[in-house]
Amino acid sequence: MKILAVRSIPLADDTVAAWREAAKLCDIELRFLRRDDEAVSRLYKYAPNYGAVLNLGNTAFNDRRVDSVVFNPPEVVKTLNSPRAIRLSPLSIMLPPAVKLGGIPVHEKVWFKDKGFHDDNKEFFEKVDDYRLMRMATETCDFQKHIDGTVYRIVTVGDRVVQASINRDREYQWVGVNDLPRVLKLASKYAVSLLPEKNRTFIGWDFIMETDDDVYLLEGNTSPGVNVATAERILKAMRTNLSDGLLRQHFVRADMPRPVFHFEPPGVDGAPDHDVNFIEPPAWLNVVERVANEEEMGTNGAIREILDQARRERERPGRFTEFGR
Repeated sequence: MKILAVRSIPLADDTVAAWREAAKLCDIELRFLRRDDEAVSRLYKYAPNYGAVLNLGNTAFNDRRVDSVVFNPPEVVKTLNSPRAIRLSPLSIMLPPAVKLGGIPVHEKVWFKDKGFHDDNKEFFEKVDDYRLMRMATETCDFQKHIDGTVYRIVTVGDRVVQASINRDREYQWVGVNDLPRVLKLASKYAVSLLPEKNRTFIGWDFIMETDDDVYLLEGNTSPGVNVATAERILKAMRTNLSDGLLRQHFVRADMPRPVFHFEPPGVDGAPDHDVNFIEPPAWLNVVERVANEEEMGTNGAIREILDQARRERERPGRFTEFGR
């Protein structure tokens, strides 16, 4: 099997080395395309010679022009590439509650999250005044209420959990799929079902578990950092999905309008309506529990009902969003 990898940003040397070593262990030929102005042209040219394309966060190409199976099509990357994009997607029902600006004078325990890497894109406030948050607002940011709990990182290929770790003292430690709490497995499966392409994805999800029942999505990464063991599991799962014939069919999901974001800078006299998180856990979890044994959760009537409710709420007139097909 041959896999062609395309990326949007430079990868850490140890990450590239982990992918290459894992490919050897899986008997897979893995080639990384150079990052330059001709990368997309080379992708279209060489992709037919490869069994799959491994897209590590790139949105600059049209996957329908790629004559090969693309894992993480650009539409998936765009859904996850900023906190605001996630808030305006069906995944918003799994996020921590949004902080509404232009309301109370002082907010307590608030996260400011923006597009970026590591800890450069986020800031925590024990207390912060409303006007300061309004001045910080960007087109890609999100303001979220703080959740106390345990953070897990879960890697999925399609809706299969292939690796899991827990954050202890700011260090991720391996947990293993078998020992992962069932609620987190359900959360991962549900999150994948809300993406544009279910089977053609590999995602590094960060979830926080507040209690045994309350789980929130923090972010999804289409170019997660990996070690050799994790990369090997991803490649093996990709190969399995290919051999199962799952990837030539588009996954049918609930009919949600695709959000188109129009940013209006906040002024002193007011602020955009950030309160777009209308359905909060454990409401989503109750639905998932009822349909946990369904093969394709995104097509289930109960999930469609709750997503339709979210869609109707988001279509209310507002200053921040417009929706279209």
